Amino acid sequence: MYYAVTSDGEFIEVPKFFRLCEHRLSKLQIRLAKKPKHSKPWKILKRKIAKLHQLIARQRLDWHFKLADHLFSDVSVIFIT
Repeated sequence: MYYAVTSDGEFIEVPKFFRLCEHRLSKLQIRLAKKPKHSKPWKILKRKIAKLHQLIARQRLDWHFKLADHLFSDVSVIFIT
């Protein structure tokens, strides 16, 4: 599935930021499940998981800004369907 198609025929695909970090995230969540709740190691892992989610969110936001810059600088017509 494509995110956008320009008038020049350029297809812009949706990047898979979550898929790239999915393995690391699942390993951290498995380790978190084995720790006693609210212990110090549990809180450290919880923070690492939150940082990984934040990284994914920031990558998506950065991609949206770069895509908007690309579309408005290079493309003459934009159709939204």
